[in-house]
Amino acid sequence: LILDDVHFLADSESAQLLNLLITALPSNIQLVMAARHSRFIDLSHARLNMQCLEIDERQLKFDFQELILMTNRKVSPWFSVPELELSHLYQASEGWPAGIQLALLAHQDDDSYTRALTTSTNHHTIDYLTVQAINHLSEPLQDFLLRTSFLDRFNPALANLVADTDQAAVLINQLDTKNLFLVNLGFNSQWFRYHHLFRQVLQSIALSKGINEKDIYRNAYQWCLSHQLDEEAINYALLSSDTQAAVELVDKQVEACIKNGLFLKVEEWINLIPSEQLINSPKLVLYFVWTLLHLGRINQANRMLEPLDKLVLDKSQHKSNEFLHHYYAVQMVKSVAADDINHIEKLVAQHPEINPQYGFSTGVVHNSFAIALSILNKPQQALQQTQLALQAHRDCDSTIGVMFAICIRAMINIQAGELTMAKNDIEQGYQFLRTRKLSTNSFLISICRILDGVVNYHQGHLKQAAMLLSESIPYINDCAYNDFRNICYITLARTFAQQGEYDSSLAILNESLLCNYECIKQRTQTRINFEITRLLLENHQRAQAKILLLQQSNESSEQRTSQQWDDNRDYYQLSRCMLAIYDEDFKIDIQSELQQLIQRAKSSERLLVQLDILLIYSLYTSQNHQLQQCQTILNQAVTLAKQQGIYGPFNQKIITNDPNILAIIKQQHVEFYHQLNQPLSTNHQTKKITPPTQSNKNNNDLLNAREHSIIELIAIGESNKAIADKLSLSVNTIRWHVSNILSKLMVSNRIEAVNYARKEGLIH
Repeated sequence: LILDDVHFLADSESAQLLNLLITALPSNIQLVMAARHSRFIDLSHARLNMQCLEIDERQLKFDFQELILMTNRKVSPWFSVPELELSHLYQASEGWPAGIQLALLAHQDDDSYTRALTTSTNHHTIDYLTVQAINHLSEPLQDFLLRTSFLDRFNPALANLVADTDQAAVLINQLDTKNLFLVNLGFNSQWFRYHHLFRQVLQSIALSKGINEKDIYRNAYQWCLSHQLDEEAINYALLSSDTQAAVELVDKQVEACIKNGLFLKVEEWINLIPSEQLINSPKLVLYFVWTLLHLGRINQANRMLEPLDKLVLDKSQHKSNEFLHHYYAVQMVKSVAADDINHIEKLVAQHPEINPQYGFSTGVVHNSFAIALSILNKPQQALQQTQLALQAHRDCDSTIGVMFAICIRAMINIQAGELTMAKNDIEQGYQFLRTRKLSTNSFLISICRILDGVVNYHQGHLKQAAMLLSESIPYINDCAYNDFRNICYITLARTFAQQGEYDSSLAILNESLLCNYECIKQRTQTRINFEITRLLLENHQRAQAKILLLQQSNESSEQRTSQQWDDNRDYYQLSRCMLAIYDEDFKIDIQSELQQLIQRAKSSERLLVQLDILLIYSLYTSQNHQLQQCQTILNQAVTLAKQQGIYGPFNQKIITNDPNILAIIKQQHVEFYHQLNQPLSTNHQTKKITPPTQSNKNNNDLLNAREHSIIELIAIGESNKAIADKLSLSVNTIRWHVSNILSKLMVSNRIEAVNYARKEGLIH
């Protein structure tokens, strides 16, 4: 017996009859009920006897991959849909299947489809919600919905003010009882919001009925201001066009937002301030430039700085010491973001007196110095700067400053091969972020995970490294922190290459050169091109490697004659050596150049680079049958690696495919060889660092509930068709899930997936 729209029976004699039916239901009848809400139905007895299956909105709403599947089925016969637009639709619909369906129905051609995806409030959606959800409501409740829809969130007190009522608590309870797109913002919280798509529809209806949203925003601004909710007051002041009030509030809040890494919020606020008002607040301009630099928008940041550059040079204009201190800090950040090594050197040489009174900008200067000194191969001085930065940022309670100091220190330790110290830094970062209770998807946690992934790679834990790095990439693509982004892409590419996934590895490296073109300077280009060259040669594509090398410009590196490591010059030189090893027609003095590179890496305390070069050198001597020299070089490499527990570089295919190298390591370094051939999950046993907000059962978090069900069915030998039948899904959906499982577990087939899942305790 199937009953639809059961919510229409609420508060009626029919509801009593329905409850009577449920209690007296014969054993040979199955009752299926669909309702918008069901609180008037007494299911307690059925629940107690395990005779009731309840499916609510949490199970019904789509995840992003299900949205993609639905879109592909309905749209792909005509044209493809960019994933960014699908992301906009998913955010607006919050996974609501009917809302997604209505947006898809709205398109007639490419243009209108795009509009339907980005606006989401097409006439199909408005008509549907008006008929299905709004028209049945009482007039006071409808008016309450329309007026409160302009609020990002509300409680009964704020709702009473903007809706001009004293019944907000009662009306909110009615909406909650009817399960009408109302979201409670916490257990037993008094704060609520509407489903995004429902809210947009309500606003469209409200505007069509002549409701003045400006009055609502002004009332909300005054209420939030009086209740010390400054961030929300800023939004409402801007929406009510009271820009002067907004500027004053932003001026009070902007430094705190920057300290906590809320750059998108700062950008949103300042973009709404008219430029003529913004320019009258140099402090706001400086913080806006900080925001733009963080987001990698260097060109826009330079344009915003131009009037401030003139102000600093104008002797007739008074400038406070605080402003000049902030200005110098921004110049340092800009030079680091632009990867301008020459300018960094000049700023380092200037090194003005730092005033600890201005804690945040002082910490920024110290962190910027640390990055610059690291690039200039002065790691000990760089570490001292991170310590000063930590102190300054702790004193002024700057979350982002403390985290950058910790992560810069970890990066320096990684370059020096001090993996244990780097892991301690990373654990300190995780602990600090736990105390701040940041979102697991925050930028700062992603930086920590990147460094964690890099350490895992070098210790031989490829699967853990790939998982940490893959999940971090979306949060760093648009930032300006080249060194963190580069090490993430390069290490992830190496993990894929070492598992034979050359196409994926090459795609990752190419993507790294496209993700933020404003920040991709020559140092990054040369570094990534070396990795691409190595990958091409490893995959027997010499011609392409030679073309890539000939295309590279080495102008700036020729100007630098330092005997220390220089990314521009030395990665280019290393690429030439790699090509010469594989291409006899490419004539250079390989041995001499490699020896120079080893010496420069050693004198610059870049142990990981030194290891890479030693392994390339051993490859050269092996291919030239200089086995005694090959053994000497490998002994040196293994000795360095064993001291720090480094195994990852030795697993590169370019090394493991050489029988001479493997034979030498196997004969001369038995224990080390054994460690290299251990299962990846047991290589170099150390305490595993768990990111914040995750339990120690990380393996169980690899797969979601649906994927757990599928891998269990695969384990008992079920086919895709059989699994689809059992789970009431299509075969194509099962294929997609299986592909996703293989990707998450980093295996190539179903048998390997089952073996790995059993070994890691995902299934029994």
